[in-house]
Amino acid sequence: MLRLLGPVEIRAESGWLAAGSPRQRLVLAALAVDAGRTVSVDALVDRVWGPEPPPNVRRTVHSYIARARRALERMPAGAGGPVRVVNAGGGYRLDIDPERVDLHRFRRLVGQARAMVAAAPRGAALREAVGLWRGDPLIGLDGSWVERVRRSWRHEWVSAVVAWAETELAVGDPGDARGVVTDLVAEFPLDESLAGVLMKLLAAGGRKAEALEHYTAIRDRLADELGIDPGPELRAVHRALLRGELDPRPRPAPPPPAQLPSDLATFTGHRPADLAALLTSAEPGPAGRRWPRVATSSTP
Repeated sequence: MLRLLGPVEIRAESGWLAAGSPRQRLVLAALAVDAGRTVSVDALVDRVWGPEPPPNVRRTVHSYIARARRALERMPAGAGGPVRVVNAGGGYRLDIDPERVDLHRFRRLVGQARAMVAAAPRGAALREAVGLWRGDPLIGLDGSWVERVRRSWRHEWVSAVVAWAETELAVGDPGDARGVVTDLVAEFPLDESLAGVLMKLLAAGGRKAEALEHYTAIRDRLADELGIDPGPELRAVHRALLRGELDPRPRPAPPPPAQLPSDLATFTGHRPADLAALLTSAEPGPAGRRWPRVATSSTP
């Protein structure tokens, strides 16, 4: 596995390893985002050094490619063979199964979830996708290209978390999603999709007052910082909250068993011989009545 959704790391036999110096990690990330496709030298230079590369930058690129190859030798071979960087048509290509790059696996799982109808498997796919993130992508790296892709990937991350939380709400088990959404809301306080799903999560947990407070907070923040009102989707969540449509619903009682109870080994009135013996042993009383004695039995 090669990880980009956090620090750039490679999985070696001994565990996770940082893939070299910051520049070295950036070269590897610039190839990994297009795993299996050729990245031209010009595109690689732009991603790593930006619009003002150093002199003799192509020679420098060759040096970093050589180092990347040595680092990738530490990764075990997968189903498609060893991971390697190859020269291809005026550029370089990282030959690796995209499933072994966390970014591509994340995108595949999210796309798979969108095509699912049943909530449970959709939630499982989204939960796995969300779990691949380990903080900000490309931690420790900088540059204009890094900032662009980081911003874009964050939007994908937020969308996946919102979809996951909505699915967990649908199946009635939103507990794990609440913490993740709460953390993201602190990072993206003006994101209305996050605000809306957090309100739903709070209401589902019986915290309606907090959900209403959160709506007031984001409404004021949108007005103060952007000069706009909440959009129609967030307003719809607010209306549903006021109407009690998002209040927690009691879980239905489990259905009764669909079979009759099994026959009992013994039952009152089903021991005629013992009953006759008890009547016989009763003492005669006034007017011919019989007074029963106290009788016990050691048999079950």
